[in-house]
Amino acid sequence: MPGTSTAESGLAPTGSAQAPAAGRTYPPSPLCHALDLAAAQRISPSLKFSAQLMPQQGEAPDACSYAADDGTLLLSLASTSRPYETEVEIAAGLVRDPKASQMKSASVRPLESLGVGAFAEVQVPEGPPQTVTFVVWQPSHHVHRGWVLSLAQAGTTTADHSAELFRLAQSIHLRLPDPPET
Repeated sequence: MPGTSTAESGLAPTGSAQAPAAGRTYPPSPLCHALDLAAAQRISPSLKFSAQLMPQQGEAPDACSYAADDGTLLLSLASTSRPYETEVEIAAGLVRDPKASQMKSASVRPLESLGVGAFAEVQVPEGPPQTVTFVVWQPSHHVHRGWVLSLAQAGTTTADHSAELFRLAQSIHLRLPDPPET
């Protein structure tokens, strides 16, 4: 999620091909009806559906993900875990002090024409070269949580995919249900 390190968000691409981990997987999320393969491949034709592993205990958040076979790209759609206003505050704090979240740098800019509020965030984490771009939006005034569309790219610290993610978010926005409020 925005305002966290990629280790916390689970969005770090690997940079190399990996065999699927052993374990049970969830069936595709209903979110994949909005973020389907054709939509995901607008970001990169190399993206393929990535099944979500079931955790040993508890439940995993509902998410839809696509990854490149070589492990360099990971595209994901999920609801935010916090109210949209909190996401905005955390993003602003990350820009003021990226080192506190193990980031080399972070930038945030507001977006218009997506829900009732939206912003793009670009993070460059400490460690192996990678960039994580988020587009976060609140779909309407009657819901407090929002959606987050993210793209992690290994091997670069200069990638900013906010324009592509913004266009993708606009194209899937009306097909999404309201995010869960719990």
